[in-house]
Amino acid sequence: MNWPAVILSMTVPAVLVLANPALRALAPKRPNMWIGYRTRRAMRNQENWSAAQLMSARLLGQIGIVVAGLMAVTFLFLARTGNQDEDTWYSVGLWAGIAVAPALCWVFSRVEAHLKALERRRSSSAQGGGGDRW
Repeated sequence: MNWPAVILSMTVPAVLVLANPALRALAPKRPNMWIGYRTRRAMRNQENWSAAQLMSARLLGQIGIVVAGLMAVTFLFLARTGNQDEDTWYSVGLWAGIAVAPALCWVFSRVEAHLKALERRRSSSAQGGGGDRW
């Protein structure tokens, strides 16, 4: 097994998995411009801020677990087949890193959709709605 490639490649998923408890514990309780999930919608009010921090931390942790699992299976397969080609081992890490970029876009879209739904519910209840519109 090419341990340097494995260790280097597992760094990204490890950071994502560790981001979940770290963001939950260390994210500021109020909106700020320095740390946390920061978009205009997330920083609009305290409820959005708290929801965005929790949801983004959870999703990042889940992505890290999935990527780490896929990489572990791939590395085990390479080791079992006796593959000694260093380029192949490092390519696995490269592709995993490339796969994380669209996953982060997915996190962004999910969190923003959730915040938009929260705002819609708040405005509906503030108008006395919540019932049938017809």
